[in-house]
Amino acid sequence: MSVRIEFDDWVDASSHDVWSPTPRFRLRNDSGESLGLVVVLLSRTAEAVLLNKLGLDDEFGKSAHSDVVVRAILRYAVQEIERGLQQGTLPPENPTYAYELRISSDSEDIARVARLAGDKECDYQATEGRDLYCRAPAASDNTARFIIGGRTAAPTSVPLCRACALPDTDYLCSSFS
Repeated sequence: MSVRIEFDDWVDASSHDVWSPTPRFRLRNDSGESLGLVVVLLSRTAEAVLLNKLGLDDEFGKSAHSDVVVRAILRYAVQEIERGLQQGTLPPENPTYAYELRISSDSEDIARVARLAGDKECDYQATEGRDLYCRAPAASDNTARFIIGGRTAAPTSVPLCRACALPDTDYLCSSFS
């Protein structure tokens, strides 16, 4: 049986001691039935350690929901959910149960999340020498004049790539076209 991981919603955490709103994922089987929920919980202590490691200042938790932190948390969550599926700890026995994926202030957890906050990982990126190209440019991109690996490519930059709506490769839906 294959399991599909879907982002479900941002939900308010029931505790004041965790980052909120928090992402919630739904696990589904091949026929679309829900196999359970996974809620990601980042403690306020872990949030402070993460922000410090990333060099971000925490103005009462506001910077925690910056794009770079949200992207890192989502990537971490998908990797951990995949690991749980491989190890058999997910999906939960009861499909109405919400499994809590806790990100602790443990240095290993924080280091992994911080690494995921780095540059965007995208299979459509291509480098030629020191130049960075996108092999999935918009149809209206008049700079797409290069052919790399048999695909039309346009020059890009790290900030432009990071701002692109295409998700990181490690949590991009395999059905994307």
